[in-house]
Amino acid sequence: MLILLKWVFSDIICLYKNFWHWILSKITISFFRYLLTFLFVLPLITILIIVVIVSPYSFLEYETIIQDILIVLYPLWNNFLWFSIWNFIITLLLLAITILWLVAVFYNRILLAKLNLAYIDWKKLEYKKNLYFNKTVFIKYLKISGLFIGSLFIFAIIFWIGSLILFFMFWWMWWMESILNNSWNNNWFSIASFVYLIVCSVVFLYVIYRLVFSFFILVENDKKTVKQSIIKSFKITSGYNKLFRFMGVLFIFYIVYIPFSYTSQVIDFNAKSISYYVWMKDYVWEWQASERLNWDEFYAFTQLQQQYGGYSDQEIIGKEKFMVIMQWMYTIFHFVFLYGIFDMLLVSFYRRELLKK
Repeated sequence: MLILLKWVFSDIICLYKNFWHWILSKITISFFRYLLTFLFVLPLITILIIVVIVSPYSFLEYETIIQDILIVLYPLWNNFLWFSIWNFIITLLLLAITILWLVAVFYNRILLAKLNLAYIDWKKLEYKKNLYFNKTVFIKYLKISGLFIGSLFIFAIIFWIGSLILFFMFWWMWWMESILNNSWNNNWFSIASFVYLIVCSVVFLYVIYRLVFSFFILVENDKKTVKQSIIKSFKITSGYNKLFRFMGVLFIFYIVYIPFSYTSQVIDFNAKSISYYVWMKDYVWEWQASERLNWDEFYAFTQLQQQYGGYSDQEIIGKEKFMVIMQWMYTIFHFVFLYGIFDMLLVSFYRRELLKK
């Protein structure tokens, strides 16, 4: 385990030894990610906008403006069935946009894997020679991603069915207890639900662990088929010793990363708190009087007022600007020094432990 940790952290340090090349490569990869996301999502967003414009909700909201254009459709819009159909279409489009966005965003992990594998081999990958426009790899990446998404849907269906069975089972037990006039203890239901959730989560994460390295196999050898990549991924991840080593590496990495994660959370929390206070302070009493503000929101504001109420408006604005600057500074710091480290950890474990290279 210590030798594995030594190799992993040595590979991570290798990133900083190639600091400028690493940063420029990450900038190029990030630009391609945004471009790919734009090309993937734009057509569906355009369709979604059109659907929303001609939807029943839009018609009812802007009836006086578009009634001359859509007056023929009003009998349809006034029908509950059509409302339901439009809701389904919009939900389907949002789901498709989310899936395509995730597929486009996570393709940059393939590009980072290619870059990191070159670093481990003591090479610097030329900026133009990454897998940006490799049609073969991209199509195979989509197929493996489709398998991931399909596995997620299957897991969600199984989880839903299991939850339903669990609910009806305990409902039946409660019903029988009530008939027999015995006391019903719902602690058993809470414990069973918690255990069921933990088991399902562990199984799903284990399946991801067995599948995820198929992407790295594909990057190393794009001549392998999707089936061959997946089979090899399951083969090299077999055995609980490798799983425990992987969990150990992740745990050590998380311990090291905690200070950075905590700093990010503190900055974001303070920035959101002061922005919320600035936004609410001019309207809170009016909204509270008109009952547009619930008790939790009002209580949150009173807590912030105790913290910031003693400052003048100029001081509050200054603090808000300072927190925005801090957010940008940390974002830049994270991109330059931290973004891509976890990808190297995965690639290093793949090479050093699974392939023993």
